[in-house]
Amino acid sequence: MKDYAPDTDVNVVAILGASDMEKAFQFLVINNKASKVSMDHIRALALHYEEAALKTRLETARLNLDPNVGYVGLVNNEDDSPFHGIISWPLTPEADRIVVPASIEASISYIQQKKLRPFESEDVLIEFFFTIWRRVKDHWQDLWNNDHAS
Repeated sequence: MKDYAPDTDVNVVAILGASDMEKAFQFLVINNKASKVSMDHIRALALHYEEAALKTRLETARLNLDPNVGYVGLVNNEDDSPFHGIISWPLTPEADRIVVPASIEASISYIQQKKLRPFESEDVLIEFFFTIWRRVKDHWQDLWNNDHAS
């Protein structure tokens, strides 16, 4: 602004002494009301905060997160995940953004909807998910690159 028009007045709204949770909440509310923030940005940001507290706070602004957003971070970060480092997060290098977060949420949700007792354990659920997708990745390895991403 200074380089463009040094005499321009700029209004600033600041929240002093806010917690990280409050900063995240204000960012999401402000940026979702005036112009929508990508849901992938919201998902990525949500992984850095205690889920229940953020969920409760976001509900006051009529915003919500998929209950499986935590799994998205897990499948992106686990070394043995077939999706390691390829989730389309804002901080993932653009060339590596192959899988949209919503697809992971939907896949986990589909497994959960089957209401099979063994999948009540998060460890069993995620290992089942990884096993299926490792097999898919092994069989169709050429699809695990951005040349075929949509």
